[in-house]
Amino acid sequence: MNRLLTYLILLIVTSVVTGCGSDFNPNIKIDPSITVDKTELVPKNKNFYSNTIVDSWRQSINDTIIYTFSYRSEGGISFLIKIFDEQVIPEIEVWSDYEEFDGQHKATVSLKGYFLSLNSIHQNIGDTLMGEITIATEPIKYFKQDPIYLLKGTFFHIRKE
Repeated sequence: MNRLLTYLILLIVTSVVTGCGSDFNPNIKIDPSITVDKTELVPKNKNFYSNTIVDSWRQSINDTIIYTFSYRSEGGISFLIKIFDEQVIPEIEVWSDYEEFDGQHKATVSLKGYFLSLNSIHQNIGDTLMGEITIATEPIKYFKQDPIYLLKGTFFHIRKE
C-alpha cells in the first residue's frame, strides 16, 4: 500500500511541478510532439492480469470515439480512451466471456489516479493516436482481496476508418 501511495503522490507532484495538463483536465496533457512507435502497456501488479497490453482497436458509438487497448483472451482488463465533445476520459474496464461482473460481461473500474499524455484528440483516417499513460484503480471488488490495478506505458493506434 505504501508503494501505491508513493506512486500516486509522485504522479500528482509531477503534474503540478511540470505544469502538465490541458484546459479541461490537469491530469491530461495534449502534446503534438509526443511520438511513440508501439503499444506497450505494462501492468505493475505481479500475478494479477500481468499480460502486457499490445492490441488496440477503435469504435464510434453515437458522438463518442472509443480507443480500446487490451490483449486477446477470454477475460481480462482493458485501458480505454473515450473522446467526446473535446473531452478525454480514460477508463479501466474488466471483462469476461461470461457474466461475472454483477450479471454483466464487463464493468468499469473506479480510478484512484492517472496522468495521460496524448498527441491529439482529433484523428482523421490515417492519423495515429499515440501517447503515454500512468493509471491506478481503486480496489477492484470483483476479485479476491480487492486488488488495485496499476498500468504504465505507451500506446499507438493508426485510424483506419
